[in-house]
Amino acid sequence: MDATQLVQQLSLPCLLVDAALQIRAVSAGLARKLGNRLSNRLPFSSLAPLDERIVQAAIHALQNQSEHIVHEVNVSVERPATPLLVDLHLQPLHGEELLFVQLDFAKLNAAQPNALVRQMTRAFAHEIANPLGGLRGTAQLLQRLNPELTEYTEVLIRESDRIKDLLERLRGQQVGSKRMINVHEPVEQAVRLISAQFPQIPLLRDYDPSLPELEADATALTQALLNLLLNAAHAKAQQIRLSTRVEHRVRLGSQQLRTAIRIDVSDDGSGVPEHLRETLFLPLVTGRASGSGFGLATTLAIAEEHGGGLRYRSHPGDTCFSLFLPLPHDGVPR
Repeated sequence: MDATQLVQQLSLPCLLVDAALQIRAVSAGLARKLGNRLSNRLPFSSLAPLDERIVQAAIHALQNQSEHIVHEVNVSVERPATPLLVDLHLQPLHGEELLFVQLDFAKLNAAQPNALVRQMTRAFAHEIANPLGGLRGTAQLLQRLNPELTEYTEVLIRESDRIKDLLERLRGQQVGSKRMINVHEPVEQAVRLISAQFPQIPLLRDYDPSLPELEADATALTQALLNLLLNAAHAKAQQIRLSTRVEHRVRLGSQQLRTAIRIDVSDDGSGVPEHLRETLFLPLVTGRASGSGFGLATTLAIAEEHGGGLRYRSHPGDTCFSLFLPLPHDGVPR
């Protein structure tokens, strides 16, 4: 019995991929999980069309004859079209140009909303990046052909670059540089910016002055906090409170932080609408007609870029978004 026939009979959710990155065989166990969406000779990428990581991992595994794992891949079953998060284990078969791919569904019962948000956000950012590159290129060409329009084309190029940085952050790529900072530095910068825009809203500070320094991108944290403050202001808050604390044993989905700095942005505004709560951190989700829907998605991406996370609770008159940033184990107050 060859490898193809063997895989087809397995109850284990797995598949076989050849050197051309086409599916050679789908196991009986995987067919039960995903329905008939996958079949022989389909591209391996059809397992998760919006996640380019799986193709890159397959290429590296075959070229280097080494095992690779891709975490939190968003695949979907046939009926209903429900997204599922799985880990892929890719193992080359020695002596053959074939790749054995096992799907680990063990995490499905554990609530991992942030992981799903990451996958959907990466896919969204990937789709936006291509037309954005065309827009910037057109602006550069127009600038060369019509130098008198430089004032306007420079705006297009600059804004295109700003959006590109945002998309890279949403895709989980590092933007900017990290250094050792006191977290109150970006907090205060965000306060200054929001105070200039909404001088009528009192901002109450409740800081822990003993917080240790941490390695972080101060500019990114300022943007993350500014997004939270803007949301509070647009929720018709009469006052906003910022507090900073050290918190121990923080659980964020499947991740546990031993020690973290917690930054709370609390307000007494209208709260998060009920119909937005399940999709709140996805891009383009907003409760305001003038909102972009990028604010919370960007804040979550920045938090995760720093190894932390974002949580919230909300009722009318009492909403709090908490940004968690992990601290190194040594030198942290207990």
